[in-house]
Amino acid sequence: MKKLIEKAKKNHSLTKNELIQILNNSEINNELFFAADEVRKEFLGDEIHLRALIEFSNYCRCNCLYCGIRADNSEVERYRLDKSEILELAQHAANSGYKTIVLQSGEDLTFNADYLAEIIAEIKKTDVAVTLSIGERSYE
Repeated sequence: MKKLIEKAKKNHSLTKNELIQILNNSEINNELFFAADEVRKEFLGDEIHLRALIEFSNYCRCNCLYCGIRADNSEVERYRLDKSEILELAQHAANSGYKTIVLQSGEDLTFNADYLAEIIAEIKKTDVAVTLSIGERSYE
């Protein structure tokens, strides 16, 4: 088993059968976890990266049963932030040292691609990365 762990560390790849062998052997869990941590450190280090989350709308056109902001949930108080509110929060996040901002909402089509692009362009002027969590959108 140690040879398989070393192979995984070195090649970052195992066959399906090798992977099954390792995962079915609970006696080597600690060794496996240690090896995985070494690989993580090699590629990512030990830093923690915090991201600022701006939930700019809780409107959603979908009805995912697990979700508290689904369209049919009449109990939730709905809101949409406007562009200036989003940019003010993004500036505050950048000033606070965040290097990534996550813009999150339900699937709210009020925020179309052009409008989102304007907001993102303004945020990126503060030299932070932007990640979107806005549901599914078409490629158009």
